[in-house]
Parts: sequence; structure tokens; C-alpha cells
Amino acid sequence: FNNQFDCKEIKHVIAEIFYIVANSLATQQNYTISNFYLNLAIYLNPNFISFETLHAENFAAINEYDEAKKLYNKIQKFGSVYSWHASKQITSILINQKKKDAAIVFLEKNFKKIKNPTTYEIFDYAVFLKNNEKYEESIKYYSKIMNVIDEKHNLYGQILDGRGTAYERTDQWNKAEIDLLRSLSVSPNDAYVIN
Repeated sequence: FNNQFDCKEIKHVIAEIFYIVANSLATQQNYTISNFYLNLAIYLNPNFISFETLHAENFAAINEYDEAKKLYNKIQKFGSVYSWHASKQITSILINQKKKDAAIVFLEKNFKKIKNPTTYEIFDYAVFLKNNEKYEESIKYYSKIMNVIDEKHNLYGQILDGRGTAYERTDQWNKAEIDLLRSLSVSPNDAYVIN
């Protein structure tokens, strides 16, 4: 699926302007007014799915979780990038609703649907597992990434840091120390690593 935008189509240009206004309002936490402009943008160009992502984010920000989930479920159907983004956002909503177990099951199911996950999708999933105390599983995914990237990769230090933290939480102190010190030597200015 591709966003449909034609700069020769006046309705699309006006929709884009409304979207910029809506985005600006959302950054100022004026979500209701932002949604007003988004609805105008969507009316003028209903095939630009990025409008819906901001719409869903706005609903989630004002705790209108059912509306946000409806939109994210719609967004999931528009290709793998949108699907993964929507899956992570629905998971976040479930955690905010104190449904941690359901969130873990939901994201695991959606991660497994990805035929060839990218390094970044695997990293997202590993971080999620670590942050939700699934340390052994997160180590598996961090290690999987380490097998396919080198020290020059921009995630290298963060992966070592994440895996080192997961090792530490599972009392694997020697492995934790190796990863954490290595992450510090690779990314000495990274705030996460320094912590």
C-alpha cells in the first residue's frame, strides 16, 4: 500500500495543510482540535493512511482507547510497516489499560506474522520483551541481531546494553559485564549506555 498524494490535486494539497496544522496542534496537546483538522484532511484525501496514524495517536493520548484501537486495526491492513507500528501502539494501549499479559500475547502473535523481520523490528521486539520482564526471550532476540550486524551499525551499542541488562536481570553477571562494558566502549556517548 502506498499513500496516495498528488501535488496537482488541490484537495490533496489542502488536506496536507490541514494535516500539518493537526500535527502542530497535537504536539501542543490540543488533541480534540487536532482531530477536527485531521477529519477535514481525511475527508479531502481518504487514501493517505498517515492521516489515520496521527488520528489514532490523538485518541490514545486522550485515553479514547477503543477509538484508537479501531483505527490501529484499520492501519494494520496497509502493509508490513504500518502493521508493525499499529501492533506496537495497540500493545502500548493494552499496557496502559493494565492488560500486560494480553499485550505480550498480542505483540508476540503479530511479531510472528512478519515473514522476514528487519533488524529494527527484531530490536523493537527484544526491547519490549526486556521492558516487560521476559529477559530470557529478549536475550534470544538481541543475540539474533548481534549475529547479523557489526560494530558500525547504529544499534550495536544499544543491543549490547539491552542484552547486558537482560543478562544482569537473570543473574548472568559475567555475560552482563562483558556486554555492558563492550557497549560502553562502542558507544561511549550514548545516554542509555552511560546509564
